[in-house]
Amino acid sequence: MNRAQFLEQEPHFHIIAEKIKEVIVIMNAEKEHLYISPGLYTTFGYDVETLQRARGFVNIYEADVETFAKWFEQTITEKASSFLEVRCLHAKKGWVWTQIHGTPVYEGSEFSHMVMVIRDISVEKELEEQLALYAYVDKLSELPNRVALLEDLEVLLRNGEQERIPYAVLMLNIDDFKRINEKYGYDLGDEAIRYVGSVLQSFVSDDVKVYRLAGDEFVIKVLHANATKVRELLHALTARLEAPATIDDVTLTIPASMGGIMSHHYDYTATQLLVEVDEVVHKVKLSSTHEYQIAMI
Repeated sequence: MNRAQFLEQEPHFHIIAEKIKEVIVIMNAEKEHLYISPGLYTTFGYDVETLQRARGFVNIYEADVETFAKWFEQTITEKASSFLEVRCLHAKKGWVWTQIHGTPVYEGSEFSHMVMVIRDISVEKELEEQLALYAYVDKLSELPNRVALLEDLEVLLRNGEQERIPYAVLMLNIDDFKRINEKYGYDLGDEAIRYVGSVLQSFVSDDVKVYRLAGDEFVIKVLHANATKVRELLHALTARLEAPATIDDVTLTIPASMGGIMSHHYDYTATQLLVEVDEVVHKVKLSSTHEYQIAMI
């Protein structure tokens, strides 16, 4: 079907399209726009004539054009409706994520045109990204959480067989955190967690990444580790936490038990590594000095 033939039927489509919030685009096999509904202006901010004069996928992000073209042909071949998400041009917002629901229409066995219902899903995409972020970030400390830690350790162990990078996994456990909650209240306890998180965050570098494991437990992953590098890190961290800090008008120190493992072996699971680290920190907590300890494994 060409545009002239389609225009004979356009009033029927127009009546339907006026009642639909989404944009309806009808395109034939030659990529000619047979019809574009008035919703184009309210959804994407430009008038129908601007797109009507063009042929092909002019309003689709360049990197997505090939994806769209393959989807278009596949939908025709499979003779079934399908969905696609691509970035389309918005007159004011620039490139926005868009969902396209395409339905191929045939005259006998020959493809006639594709009816595409298009809607802006940029808000949904932003929410999806935020939810994905929350899955890997501890809300209280704003540090990567246990899920992120386990995944990062598994990647380290999986890739390490080839790279053979020495590494360290260290744990920090706040001493007497229960006392802070009982003496000053849980709100200040939460602020103390945030404070420790901010201190740890200040040590992050290409080789150092920090996580909140759970409760008052934090983990530090160090790449290209050696004894001097790890000792200096723990010494500096101890000095920062034991220096008086004012949190919600309360001045206090936040001593912590610290320790962990250093290794260049990769035949562990992430869980096994954390068990090894936890055992070292437990020994530190039982010791009279609470001085950090590092075990070679």
